[in-house]
Parts: sequence; C-alpha cells; structure tokens
Amino acid sequence: MTLTCNVIKDLLPLYVEDLLNEDSIVFVEQHLQSCKECRHELELVRQSVILPIETNPAPFITIQKNIQKKKRQIGIFSCLLTLILTLVIGGFLTAPNYLPYQQENVQLNTTENGLVVAQFSDTVANFQVEKQLTKDGLNYIYHITAWNNSWNQLFPSKQRKNTILNPNSEKIKAVYYYPGNDYQDQLIYGDTPYLDGSVTTLPRLVLAYYLVGAFLLMIINGILAIVLRDKKWATIFKHIFLISVSYLLSHLLIKGLSTTSYSAARDFYLICLLTGVLYGGYLLLNQLFSTKKT
Repeated sequence: MTLTCNVIKDLLPLYVEDLLNEDSIVFVEQHLQSCKECRHELELVRQSVILPIETNPAPFITIQKNIQKKKRQIGIFSCLLTLILTLVIGGFLTAPNYLPYQQENVQLNTTENGLVVAQFSDTVANFQVEKQLTKDGLNYIYHITAWNNSWNQLFPSKQRKNTILNPNSEKIKAVYYYPGNDYQDQLIYGDTPYLDGSVTTLPRLVLAYYLVGAFLLMIINGILAIVLRDKKWATIFKHIFLISVSYLLSHLLIKGLSTTSYSAARDFYLICLLTGVLYGGYLLLNQLFSTKKT
C-alpha cells in the first residue's frame, strides 16, 4: 500500500461529505481512476454514511409517555406540597386565641318570649356554645367561649355574630363563660350559680391518646416490617408505619408539642387531613425516585 493510498483513504470521508476544495477533489478522483482498492474503500465509506431509517415509532412513543407521566407526577407532587404548606399556615392563622370575658365582647339579652340571645363583637372570630342538663333534668347549663385568631386580626370582619341559646324555649339555669385556660368559668347569666360557682372547663386530652396510639403503631409496625421484610405482609406493615409517622409529623406541625386542646375536633380533623396529604406526598415522591432509578 503506497503513501498516496493512505492519504486518499484519509480524505475519502471528507470527499463523500463534499468538504474538500477543488484541487483536493481532482487529486482524489484522479487516484480513484487508477486504484481499485481505494474505489472499494470509497464504497465502504459511502455505505457507512447512509444511516438506516428507524421506522418503528414504539420506542419514541414509550419515551414520550414516560416524560408525560413524570410531568404529571411532578405536577401532583407540587400540588401536594402546596397543600401541605397551605394546611400548616392555615392551621397557625386560624388557631384559636381564646378571649377573656369582657362584656363588650359577649352580651346576653332576653327577648319578650324568653329567648336568650348571645351577641358577639366583631373582634370575635368564632365562638362555641355547649349545654348540659342539670341533675333534676328540668334546666340547662350553658358554657360559652369565644376566640380570635391571626387571620381575623389581619382581615377583620365587620359582621357581628349572634346565636340563640334556647331556640326551643329551654329553661336556662345558668350561663358560664370559660376563657380557654385553667381559670375558673365566669357566671354571666342566671340568678343561682351552678353548684357553688367554682366551675372550670378543662381542655380535651383526646389528642394525647391519638398521639400515643400513633407512636405505638409506628414502633410495632416498624419492627414487624424489618423482621418480616422478606414476607408479603411486610409491605402492609411498612405502610401502616408510614401513616403513623405522617400522623406524628402532622400533630407536630399543627399542635407542636402540646396535646391539650379546647377545640379537639377542629385540631383532629386538621391533623388527619395533613396526615393524608403527607402520606400521599411520600408515595408520589417514592414513585418519582423509583422511576428515575429505573
């Protein structure tokens, strides 16, 4: 093989791509006329340049579907993250700040037909009224509390709230106002105090029971998931463990380290809602990372 052939073979790819100048093209073509081996090399170069056309669209469709699926998952996860932040911020903004009794905040008026109307000032964001029968079963004892919150302070409402305590003309023995703390309830209506007047409305402790239950479920199912990790039941234990962890985190985000509440129903519903969102966010995030690894 001569030196000229080596030079020509180096130039053939450029010749096929039409990247040579006129002198080089003339040089290559003159050599090809007299060299069978280089002509054969030229055919090989031309065949390598021609790429086969992919006619099967299935791989591209699969890739497109995976991209769209990942976009949907990222969108759903972003919505869940936004919902988590909304629930946590909303929980803090609407957390009750119980108001001590002041006559300008809560006023009781009796109508001509014996109905007792409780009127609240516009500084009150919301209120709660509970009633119970006296021991003789003839009269009712009412307990009222009112609260404000950060949301109402930022966006005060000018509408006064009121409610009728005895819409069915129930006989009222006494009405107490409790300030949402450990202080004694204050008698604000009634001639005769209920018992000796020393009534204290205590906070609900039910959230503490739920918190202990969630903690025990987390420990038990965490151990079972590890011990039985090769069994089919391990997946169930793992998900119960994750739900328990989500509940504990939700309680921490909504209530902090406190387990007492004067509005236990509100706090429990909010914690359960946030638990579902956190658990759903974990499942979606786990699927996203699993898809990325594969």
